[in-house]
Amino acid sequence: MSQPLKIVLGILAILPAIATAVLLSSGLLPGAEEIEAQGARVFFEAWREHGGPVSMLTLLVTTLFIVIAWRSPHVPPRRRVMWALLLVLGGPVTLLAFWWLYCWEQSPPIPGWRD
Repeated sequence: MSQPLKIVLGILAILPAIATAVLLSSGLLPGAEEIEAQGARVFFEAWREHGGPVSMLTLLVTTLFIVIAWRSPHVPPRRRVMWALLLVLGGPVTLLAFWWLYCWEQSPPIPGWRD
């Protein structure tokens, strides 16, 4: 992979985490007190309006990283299924870990993770 592509993948990996943090910190998603006072309906309405696009972004980036995991020569074949499951279940933190270990080849080697 070229250097600009690696940087773009890194930005895509961190984007869902940043978007979620912005939604929570700006008050676009209601807090626990507001949900308790008005019921869960208010949370689902806010999520439909603001959180849905973040979920779609996370899903698209996760799909891209799963394709990279299956096609990358740096991911050992015995770890491809593990990484696919981790990427689906792990969320934005796992996207960053995968990018650091397998996309950004200048990262320091961790014994046993790259064969």
